[in-house]
Amino acid sequence: MKKFSLFLLAIVLTIVISGCGKTNEKILECNIFSEGNNMNAYGKIKYVFKNDILEIGNVEVIFKDITLDNLDYWWDSIKKQFSEQNKPVTIDGYKRSFKSDDKNYSFTVNVEVDYTKISDTTLNEYNIEDYRGKSYDEVKKLSLELEGVTCK
Repeated sequence: MKKFSLFLLAIVLTIVISGCGKTNEKILECNIFSEGNNMNAYGKIKYVFKNDILEIGNVEVIFKDITLDNLDYWWDSIKKQFSEQNKPVTIDGYKRSFKSDDKNYSFTVNVEVDYTKISDTTLNEYNIEDYRGKSYDEVKKLSLELEGVTCK
C-alpha cells in the first residue's frame, strides 16, 4: 500500500509540474469600427497565441447602417455585389464565410486564418497581414496602429 501511495503521489506531482503537457495559450481581442459613406463596419478580432506565438486569427465584421435612399429597391443588387466580393473560401490556412440579413439589411463576413498553415500565396491573394511568428505584444502593437482598432 505504501508503494502504491508513493506511485500515486509521483504521478500527481508529475501532472502538476508539467501541466499535463498543455501549451501556454493567450488570447488578444480587438474591436474594429469604420464609418463609411453609405454604411458602417463593426468588427471583432480574436487572436490565439500558443507559447506567445500567434497561431489563429478570427475576424467577424458586420456591415450595417446602410444609408441609401430606397434601400428596399436596391437591397438585392447590393447583396449580390457584396456576396460576389466575399464568396466563401476554404483553403489550407484560410477560411471565409459570408451571410446576409435581409430583415436588418446587413452583411456578416467571417475570416479565420491559421498562421501555422497559411501560404505566402494565400496571404497575398487575400491581402492578409503577415503576422506569422509574431508575439502577443507585436500583434497588439501592429493592430493598434490600424485605424479604428481598439484592443483589450
